Amino acid sequence: MRLSLLLSTALAGSVIAAPSPPADPHVLHEKRHGEPVAWKRHSRADSNLMLPVRVGLKQRNLEHGDRWLADVADPDSPNFGKHWSAEKVANYFAPHKETSDRTVDWLVASAIQADRLKHSVGRNWVEFQASVAEAERLFNTEYHVYQHKESGGYRVACDEYALPRSVREHVDFVMPTVQLDGLKPVSQTRPAALALIPITGLTGVSKCSSLITIDCIRAIYDIPIGKTNHSGNQLGIAEWADYLYLPDLKIFFENFTNPKIPSDVVPEFISIDGGKPSNLSVAKADEVVESALDFQTAYSIIWPQTTRLYQNGDSINVDSVGTFNIFLDALVWL
Repeated sequence: MRLSLLLSTALAGSVIAAPSPPADPHVLHEKRHGEPVAWKRHSRADSNLMLPVRVGLKQRNLEHGDRWLADVADPDSPNFGKHWSAEKVANYFAPHKETSDRTVDWLVASAIQADRLKHSVGRNWVEFQASVAEAERLFNTEYHVYQHKESGGYRVACDEYALPRSVREHVDFVMPTVQLDGLKPVSQTRPAALALIPITGLTGVSKCSSLITIDCIRAIYDIPIGKTNHSGNQLGIAEWADYLYLPDLKIFFENFTNPKIPSDVVPEFISIDGGKPSNLSVAKADEVVESALDFQTAYSIIWPQTTRLYQNGDSINVDSVGTFNIFLDALVWL
C-alpha cells in the first residue's frame, strides 16, 4: 500500500512537472525549395539588424474582382466609366476585422508593442520595424545574409518560416522572409524550333501567324485608330527590372508608326520608391527590351492618348529593382 502510494505520488509529480504542449503551435507557412539561382548565402544575419516587417493579411472579395472590373470597363455595362474611389476599393477588399484583430493581438502578445504597429492605407498590411532576433522568434526561423552573384549586393532572407496555427489562416505571407525578388531572369537557350524568323517589315497583316505587328493587333481585336486625347486618362505602365530607353522610342516612332507619332513624344515619368530613369549603361546591358516593347505597343494602339511610366525601385534594399508589391502600395497613395 505504501509502495503504491509512493508510486502514485511520483507518477503524479512527473505528470505535473512535464511541460505542457504549446497552446498555439507554429505551423510551416512558406518554404523556398532549392537554392536561389542568382544569390548565394553569405552569413548569418546580425541579431540586432532592423528589418521592415510587413504581414500581408488575407483580403475579402478577391474572387469578385474580375467581375467588378468588367462592370466598369465594359462599354455595354450600365456602370461603364463609373470608376471606384480609392476609399471604395479599400473598403470592398479590406480584410475582415477578425483577421486584423487576431494578427495584431498575436504580435502584441509576442512583445511587439501596439505603438510600433501600423496598417497600410488599404488595411491589408500590418507593418512594423523589428530586429532580426525578434523576427526569428516571431516566425520560428533563422535569417541569413544573401549576396547577389552578379551585382554583389546584399539582402536578408530566410529559407522558411512558420506562424501560429490560429494566425496562419489570416495571413497571406510575410516580408521579408523567403523572397529574394528583383532578380534578373535566368537566361535560357532558345530551342531551334523557336528560332527567330527573318524580319522583313513591322507593318501590315500578311504575316500575322508568324510576326505580330500593330496592324495585326488592330485587326485581331478590331481596335480603331485613336482620335482623341483625354486629359488625366493616361495609360499607366509599371516597369521593374527593366527600363525605357528614350532614344529607342524615338527611332521606333520615326520608322514604324502609322499614323505617325511625333518623335519627341515621351511618357510622363513617375519614380516609385527610388525608381530611376534609364541610361546608356542599362541599354548596353540589355535591360531595356521589355520596356521598349511595352511602350511601343501601347503608344501605337492608343495614340494620341498618352502614357505614364511608373518606374519601380526599392529604397530599403537599394540593390533591388523593386517589386510588384511596392508598385501596388504606391497606387494606394497616388
